[in-house]
Amino acid sequence: EEKEWRRNKIPFRERFKDVEFPIPASFLEDCLRFHPDRMIRQDSPLVFSQDEPTASCVWDAAMVLAHLIMKGEYLTLEDLSTKRCLEIGSGCGLSGFIMGLVAQETFVTELGEVMPILRENIARNQKLLHLQEDAVKVEELYWGNDISHLHPPFDIVFGTDVVYEIQHFDLLIRCLDDLSGPNTLIIIALEHRWSDVERWFFAEVHKVFETSKLDRKYLDDLPCSD
Repeated sequence: EEKEWRRNKIPFRERFKDVEFPIPASFLEDCLRFHPDRMIRQDSPLVFSQDEPTASCVWDAAMVLAHLIMKGEYLTLEDLSTKRCLEIGSGCGLSGFIMGLVAQETFVTELGEVMPILRENIARNQKLLHLQEDAVKVEELYWGNDISHLHPPFDIVFGTDVVYEIQHFDLLIRCLDDLSGPNTLIIIALEHRWSDVERWFFAEVHKVFETSKLDRKYLDDLPCSD
């Protein structure tokens, strides 16, 4: 049985409509407690536009990671409030924006052709929450290119649904390595689609990083996880 929240079965013409994402008041109150200078106030749900020409849409993995962040159990909100974070392959920017509300500093990054929709979504939702303009920083990032301007390493590097093109795995892993230090936590959230592709990717990742799978207990109570 398909869960009501899931987006991967939505008809193509329906998939690229704007996505509303409500935020619990308790989460915003915690964010404001950690960062009182950010002026967080919610007048309406967040809204994320999508872009059919670049196939940029809000995937299920982004919804799950956003809720995992807000739950504050696997990573406590207090701990996140001190972290420098960067999202790779941000797409429409949902999970990166949520991280940006609580983390000390957050970058959302994408390829050049996706930057317009990412910038639009971040700017729109910063206005909806009355955030200062640089609360979530938007940067162009091509995997494998120089990243010294971002001043790595980051405390947390994360991405959703970035594991799908085998020919780019070497660049993706090199980028993760360039962004990381000895104490960096890397979070990759993905929907299970091609088991052979996933096995290949994580086998290559394991050559560079220590890896583990998130315990199911952190996902069971999320409103968008099955």
